[in-house]
Amino acid sequence: LVIAILALVISVGSNNSPNEGSSAATIAPENVEDADLYKQPIDLEGFIDKVSKSVVLIACGNSVGTGFAYDMEKANLEPGFNTWVITNYHVIADCTNAPELLDTYTGGKKMTPTKSEIWDYDENNDLALLEVSSPIPTLKDADYFAEPGWWSMTMGNPNDGEIQLFNATTFGEISGRHEKHWNLTTAVINPGNSGGPLVNSRGDLIGVNTSSMASTADGIWNYAVDTVVLCEKILKC
Repeated sequence: LVIAILALVISVGSNNSPNEGSSAATIAPENVEDADLYKQPIDLEGFIDKVSKSVVLIACGNSVGTGFAYDMEKANLEPGFNTWVITNYHVIADCTNAPELLDTYTGGKKMTPTKSEIWDYDENNDLALLEVSSPIPTLKDADYFAEPGWWSMTMGNPNDGEIQLFNATTFGEISGRHEKHWNLTTAVINPGNSGGPLVNSRGDLIGVNTSSMASTADGIWNYAVDTVVLCEKILKC
């Protein structure tokens, strides 16, 4: 799925307070709860392996994108479903009126199919919530909004129409926050990364990889929308 290219920066209100009700995730094999947020994890290989277990590939017709298992209340899941998955709306847009086109896979390149359904979506903020049948390890929100200079990692399933990668990673730093919801990172977001997680060095979820733009005139911009935006339409927070 080709990531939507931002022509204009989307404007929303600012907020630098901690995310309420969230907790740090223990992602790497070593104890990373107190890891330096400005440095990469010590056991990077183990860290990548752990995060990848939460990532899924989502196909909607001829489009391919990414999603990830999200830590939230399971009580509302319908019978036969075990995990909530977040992705971008534009990843599943064509399936809102044709749900039979939606396919979700776990296991990276093993592409193990799992039953999935669209629960709800927010077109304006480019977010969607799915429920899937497979039990998948979840990612948790960061305790605090990201700060400039934090180490960051994207993970997803980028493709160029011919080459398909699975659970591919890019690394960088947080450049800053735009308005209330947008995390800007130097970790590259490629086509197919849409809907994947942007995490910090503790394995905490910073945001949902959403879009990028690049030009000689404007430079390179990579955007991840904060999961707090789910509360604007999809979730009752």
